[in-house]
Amino acid sequence: MSLMKYYFLFLFLIGSVSPSKASELHDKLTKITNAYIEQDMFQGNVLVAIDQQVVAFVSSAKLPQSARFEIGSIAKQFTTALMYLLKEKRLVDFNQPISGYIKEFSDYPVGSVTIQELLEHRSGLPRDFVTLAERDITRDLTSLQRLKRLKHISVSQTKTKRYSNAGFALLSLVIEAVAQKPFAQVLESKITKPLALSDTGVISRQNLRSLVQGTNRLNDQLVILPSAPQNYAIGHGAMYSSVFDLYQWQRALIKGEIVSKKSFAQMIEHNHGLFKYSYNWPSNKGANGRAITHGGSNEGFVANVSTYLNHELIVVILSNEKPAYVSALYNQLANAVLGMDEPLPYENLLKQFTQQVISKEMSNALAVFRAAQSAQRWDLPSAVQLNQSGYLYLTHGRLAEAEALFSFLTQVYPDYKNGWDSYAEALTANNKPKEAKKIRTQYLH
Repeated sequence: MSLMKYYFLFLFLIGSVSPSKASELHDKLTKITNAYIEQDMFQGNVLVAIDQQVVAFVSSAKLPQSARFEIGSIAKQFTTALMYLLKEKRLVDFNQPISGYIKEFSDYPVGSVTIQELLEHRSGLPRDFVTLAERDITRDLTSLQRLKRLKHISVSQTKTKRYSNAGFALLSLVIEAVAQKPFAQVLESKITKPLALSDTGVISRQNLRSLVQGTNRLNDQLVILPSAPQNYAIGHGAMYSSVFDLYQWQRALIKGEIVSKKSFAQMIEHNHGLFKYSYNWPSNKGANGRAITHGGSNEGFVANVSTYLNHELIVVILSNEKPAYVSALYNQLANAVLGMDEPLPYENLLKQFTQQVISKEMSNALAVFRAAQSAQRWDLPSAVQLNQSGYLYLTHGRLAEAEALFSFLTQVYPDYKNGWDSYAEALTANNKPKEAKKIRTQYLH
């Protein structure tokens, strides 16, 4: 594929970063992003800000910073914030079961699950309540139809942590029940309108044409995906935003402009709607502190927002092509700002592994992966990246390739539960129910 056109917009705003420092960051961040573009590892928009100053905006395809991308699971941050707003007004108690707010759940096992368990992904619920095969027929689900489906969802008595989109779908219904309004209206009145986030909202048939189109790359085949509603994903996905809006959203969270600073601290403490981690690198002059991050992914998009609290550093990446090295890119951009130099990518390992696995060269793929792992290659694809790559083939009905890719994933990342779940899903789709049941029994319980 020929090198994509890209352009760079460099902004100086009011802030504490000097022009000379901003110019130095400009050079570093441009060089890093261009390397990812050249290796077909990224397509989309990037924004980096520090000390309340946007220092870099990069687009691979001449898109404006207001371009609207689907953001997948980053929507969970907004759902969580709405729940905290209800809590601050004493309209909900996180320790109470959801049947207290949705009476229709009273006679079903799901009704005993608490809001806290849903927020922490410790509810015993499965990952999803709509299968890949059902997505096309559930894109226009009403709230009542979502409620009826979720009413019968299975609930495990084992409350270990297990990422669940279904849990956040339930939280959206709690929000609607308490507010007596559709989720999209609550989001607009409580968050997007007060913060002037004009390029953020719930995906609907009315705004589809305003969204950037997503794409999938299957080897050298580029598949353009038409935008479509995702009503099945309200609460855990089904949202769009821009890099600039997400930057403003992170600033609003930090400053306590939506939920209180106390609530934001609790979100961080309990990983509600985001994930916290610490960074400490002696090699880059002692940069250390706390960070919060959340990624998102759906059929044609990959997204990430990472905020480094001690350095007032925010990195937003929105990609409209899958697969993409979004996690590696945001880490390298942040490291560059914090003074840590790393080698630029010179090959696309994810593409290499994918080609080998689907060409039935599993042993070669495993050998290359182990060698890269032993060498501690920073650009080694993560479990999440490999999982997303496998889902591309599953989504497009290429079941044998999907099964092989998920098999590879479980071999190189055996402790990644979502990988086993995906493997079982591919086996089921490939008409291998016994093998799928064995996987779920042995690795998911």
